Amino acid sequence: LLGIFTKRANGIGVLVDAAAGSVLLYLVQSTTQTHVYLYALIGISGSMLVGYLISLPFKNSNKSIDGLTIFTIKKS
Repeated sequence: LLGIFTKRANGIGVLVDAAAGSVLLYLVQSTTQTHVYLYALIGISGSMLVGYLISLPFKNSNKSIDGLTIFTIKKS
C-alpha cells in the first residue's frame, strides 16, 4: 500500500515499514485490550505512517514510476 499510494516510498522505508508493523501489532496485542478486528486498521495505518516518515529523508531513485502509483496512472 505504501508503494501504491505514495510517490516517496523507497526500499529502506518499506523494510522499516514491515518491521514497524510487526512490532506495533505485537505491542498492541500484549499491552492493550484492543478487539482483534482493529488489528488490521492499527497495523496498516501505523506501519504506513512509519514507512512514509522513514522514506522522507532518503533520496528517491531516478527510476521511472509511471503507472506504478495511483498518481502516475495514465488515464485513457
